[in-house]
Formats: sequence, C-alpha cells, structure tokens
Amino acid sequence: MANEPSRISAGIVGVSGYSGMELARLLAGHPRFALSLAVSDKWAGTTVGDRLPFAGPSSTVSIRPQVAGTASGLTGFIQMAIGAAAAQLGGLVTAHAPDAMPMLLLMLIFGVATAVAVWTLVRR
Repeated sequence: MANEPSRISAGIVGVSGYSGMELARLLAGHPRFALSLAVSDKWAGTTVGDRLPFAGPSSTVSIRPQVAGTASGLTGFIQMAIGAAAAQLGGLVTAHAPDAMPMLLLMLIFGVATAVAVWTLVRR
C-alpha cells in the first residue's frame, strides 16, 4: 500500500446527463481517479450513490448544483486558454512555411497528444 500512487480528484458538471453518467461510470472503475465533486440541478440534495448504483467509493459524494457556475466558468477558461495557445503556435509554425506541411505536423502532434490523454485517462 505504501507504493500505491495517490488518486487524482475529479469533478463532473452535469452528472445527471448521459455523458456525465458515463464519465462517472468510467471514474468509478479507474484506479487513479476519485470522484470528489458532482454537479446537477436535477439531482440536488442527493448523493451519487442514490442515483448511480455503480458509484463504489464515490457513492457518498453529495451533488451540489450551486458550484455549477464556477466549474463551467473554469472549464471554459481552460478551453479558451488552450485554444488561444494553439492558435498562436499555429501562426508561429506556419508564418514562413512554403507549404502546408508544418500545419499538418502540428495537427498530427495535437491529435497524438489527444489520443495519449484519452488512453491515459480512460482505461477499461
């Protein structure tokens, strides 16, 4: 147990929707992640275990709709920051390029990075 890596806390905004429930199912079975926040206006006042029987250790997490604005604002900020950085990088890479190859390579790098992130976070 001493060598066991610590679990990473994760939160789900919109846990009552299909995507949110599927993400909760994936997190419940993942050895490296622990569900620590669940947001849903439909399920306010209940726990994850009341609504999702597969929740396991996350079943005692209460569903808090009051933090939905903060969570969605933070998610939007992170997405915009990544998009702005990618646009700047794309401009720098293709500024003096004679053809489209640098942009294609940049797209390939982002695609591989996305695949690695998904493979790392969503293991069955």
